Amino acid sequence: MKAGDLVKITRRSIGVPSGTIALVTDTVHTDPSDQHDIIKYHIVRLVCTKWAGKERRFLERDLEVVSGSR
Repeated sequence: MKAGDLVKITRRSIGVPSGTIALVTDTVHTDPSDQHDIIKYHIVRLVCTKWAGKERRFLERDLEVVSGSR
């Protein structure tokens, strides 16, 4: 998954129902010196919700690629 991919959110969260479409804008890796494991998450811009245009963070396991790299 990379920036520019269109994704479907598979796990609901506050204000974002499952099945919501979003656009990946960035991928972030946490600093390994802060934690024992490196955590990777994606920043997505919501498309099909009343909060369209807002950015949220999701783990890769909570996203499914609809269009783009697989």
